[in-house]
Amino acid sequence: MSLDFSFFADDMVLEILGHLPALDIVRYRKVCRRIYQASKERSVWIDAFLRAQCPLPSLDLETTPTQDIERLLVRMEIMDAKWSGIRPRFPQMDKKPSLKGSSLTPPIYDLMLPFLVETKRDGRGITYAWYRRGDLQNPTLEYQISTNFLPLMTHLHSYIDIVRSALYIVYPQIVPESPDSEARHHLKIIKFECSKENAVTKTLEHEIPMQDPGSDERMCELSVNNGYATLFRYATNHRVIELFHLETGRTTTYPVHVRPTLLYATIPILNRLYPS
Repeated sequence: MSLDFSFFADDMVLEILGHLPALDIVRYRKVCRRIYQASKERSVWIDAFLRAQCPLPSLDLETTPTQDIERLLVRMEIMDAKWSGIRPRFPQMDKKPSLKGSSLTPPIYDLMLPFLVETKRDGRGITYAWYRRGDLQNPTLEYQISTNFLPLMTHLHSYIDIVRSALYIVYPQIVPESPDSEARHHLKIIKFECSKENAVTKTLEHEIPMQDPGSDERMCELSVNNGYATLFRYATNHRVIELFHLETGRTTTYPVHVRPTLLYATIPILNRLYPS
């Protein structure tokens, strides 16, 4: 005898959903209103988190919002599928969230095939770790950056060039004043690459001099993408854009044109200026 779906008790529906992968829960919630409503229950996502087979950071399930648990599970299942080769990976540039503030931050995960890259902040600074599939306890390489030199105006940024299997880390650094020298400001650029032997090595490190932001510190914004770091300075008397070519370390400056409430920048074709 077959039963209509309406005969299932609510707790049975929640139990079934809790045994499914996150991507299936998101997919099946479109079937009917009852499954959609059940998929919003916190118990479903806690069960799914505890049963997940993909790499996951440690979370306080008592205090983490349900939406954050759902987003994390979906992202990590997609990443794990790409890491294992189940889903195709198209050549593109992956931007990673910047790490800002001084408080502890949950780990950020991304792929630099064949490695999973973990970025986390703790009391010692910011640490990057590369893991091979099947061994998430012993990183192949760890690289730590002290947060003592990070100024307030910008944050640490990084992105992964999937075509070249490379990770770029970019952040402004202040070397404090000493009895023998004045305080110095520069942009730190570090590049890690995966070799043909699947070994991760640091292949590039630049320290590009920067102007002292002074009182304009809060009117600056750093972004990193497509092989360039872009520093916007919005101060009243100093509206410029500074471009830093990550590979060569060369820099150039352009004026910013302001119209009512929008900023427009005149930027030529960058790759013609600084071919890689």
